[in-house]
Amino acid sequence: MPSLFQPKLLNGHYGDPVVELSLFGKSFSYLIDLGEISSLTNRSILKIKRVFVSHPHMDHFFGFDKLLRIFLGKEKTVHIYGPDGIIKCVEGKLNGYIWNLVHNYKNNLKFVVYEIHPRSSIIAEFLCREKFKKRIIGREKRKSNIIVEEDDHIVKCEILEHRIPSLCFMFEEKFKINILKNKLIEAGFEVGPWLKNLKQLIYENKLNEGIIYKGKKFLVKDLKDKITKITEGKKIAYITDLIFSKKNLQKIKKLGNSVSILYIETTFSNKYAKRARERYHLTARQAGYIARMINAKKVIPIHISPIHSGNFHQIRRELENEWKKRNS
Repeated sequence: MPSLFQPKLLNGHYGDPVVELSLFGKSFSYLIDLGEISSLTNRSILKIKRVFVSHPHMDHFFGFDKLLRIFLGKEKTVHIYGPDGIIKCVEGKLNGYIWNLVHNYKNNLKFVVYEIHPRSSIIAEFLCREKFKKRIIGREKRKSNIIVEEDDHIVKCEILEHRIPSLCFMFEEKFKINILKNKLIEAGFEVGPWLKNLKQLIYENKLNEGIIYKGKKFLVKDLKDKITKITEGKKIAYITDLIFSKKNLQKIKKLGNSVSILYIETTFSNKYAKRARERYHLTARQAGYIARMINAKKVIPIHISPIHSGNFHQIRRELENEWKKRNS
């Protein structure tokens, strides 16, 4: 069975860092950062349910207007997660337009914005029919770095230092449920929609409940043991716009280990280490160190400075020399 997470880097290694994260078998998708998104079709945009913004610098946020244009007039709720100040930034975007006609719309677009603080989140709503007037609807306390929890996956974040707060994210499958087709057939079952119900009950740990198959009742725990194989889920990490510091490294470690795919900024070559520090960005070597630190299996360099145009292989080599020290 394919992994739940199907990521796609939209603008290459040098462009605005944006990852479209499709979810296999789901009717919705996620977007990681919100810079240039013109390559997305309207159909793809309409599937977006949650947007995770590292920080509201222009190259990570100006795509909001594109989302707004496509969503406007639709019955849609979009959840946006960002650091301190994200509510004000969304409000500013929406206040840039005049909304004197939206009361005529049959459908009601709603943005729910979660402003992430160290131990809590401030939540605000912006409703189209209310001319996108800001409403603070609550403050949630958090005991962990989990900001989203679904039946089959979680999303975690940590607040990093980039002169302003900048979020890094981890998207983590709880586990994978693989249907063993040979065991399925041997047991006298057929592939069908009932397997989706079975997986859902396993994810919810409702192992003592029953599944009705052709008029007969089977316990979930028995089916789990007989026709499924449980394996570790995939982890996607996204780390960009931060200074290389002890404090930031400690926070990144909290995201987790054994990362399947790491998207990480490699803004400067090692010889520009001073410039990287002055601008609160990483060098390729520093990115490689972080990749090794969290045991990344695959690393995709992003947010490379245009001063390195044409030198991608050099940047990649510098990153890998540090990352692959684990194998020496």
